[in-house]
Amino acid sequence: MDRKSVEDLLRSVSQGGISVSDACERLAILPYQDLGFAKPDLHRGLRQGFPEVIFCPGKAPQQIVDIAIKLRASNSIVIATRVEEAQAKEVVRLYNRAAAASQNAGAAIHSFSAVTNQSPSNGSGQSSTIVASEGSSTGSEASSTTSDAAIANATTSNAIASSVSSSHVLEKSAFEIPLNDCEYLPQPKALVFGQLPMPKKDAPSVSIVTAGTADIAVAEEVALFIVAAGYPVSCVYDVGVAGVHRLFDSLALLRKAHVTVVVAGMDGALASFVGGLLDKPVIAVPTSIGYGASFEGVAALLSMLNSCAAGLTVVNIDNGFGAAMAALRILATAKGSAN
Repeated sequence: MDRKSVEDLLRSVSQGGISVSDACERLAILPYQDLGFAKPDLHRGLRQGFPEVIFCPGKAPQQIVDIAIKLRASNSIVIATRVEEAQAKEVVRLYNRAAAASQNAGAAIHSFSAVTNQSPSNGSGQSSTIVASEGSSTGSEASSTTSDAAIANATTSNAIASSVSSSHVLEKSAFEIPLNDCEYLPQPKALVFGQLPMPKKDAPSVSIVTAGTADIAVAEEVALFIVAAGYPVSCVYDVGVAGVHRLFDSLALLRKAHVTVVVAGMDGALASFVGGLLDKPVIAVPTSIGYGASFEGVAALLSMLNSCAAGLTVVNIDNGFGAAMAALRILATAKGSAN
């Protein structure tokens, strides 16, 4: 649950849109929920400013879906990373099936509520009402004079709601999965559950620079998380040191950014070059791009760690997510200082 979700929940309670008991149910699942094979951290967005991210290698598609549904119930956006295309197709299929079941369950429960809340006349000018909780097989009788037809309708509607429920779908009181809520982005190999926000007005920006075109996939992972947090991003691609003059046309753009992320494989030298030109934080991401002696990114990593550029921050090989989180914390700290 992120800060916005908590604020929306409290606002809804104060405006009468949700009951205090329902709000307590939603908050009761904090800080995590045990799925047996995983324990989604539902409190991370509130603690750290960004919800838990699903790292997909080694996970079955249904496991990814189950985790995503739990996280999505309390966050406006959830992201899964390192998703191969075939795996993504199956996740989207399963997630959409769960969404359809959730919508059908919601419709049945709404129908059930409409039936159980009606007040048929008992013939004496008085009204009677069936009161039933969701998930029960029959409503509790409020009066022996309640019509048999109303009871039959209520029981039928409740049976429908139960039949469309799934162990992979949250209770309607907690979350109804939106339709068309999942999208696969092939460049960063990521799944996005929810809608990416528009950039915040007057928000600080992040620039992302790559040495080569082969580094763009990692750069796009960085960009995805920055955008998901609501910050604007500018990208400058393929300006490595073999033709570093290509960078000069973009220096003004880089100097306007509050944080710059440099993504480079091979010798990783671009990070030192950019770090020596800017007076703002620079985060370096070594990539596994390169020939034999690059040792799948180790050479670029060591080069960046040994940089002469003062204050250069270095994350692990291909760790676009880590670079984005570092950038977001820098932005959050700067924003807090400004306030």
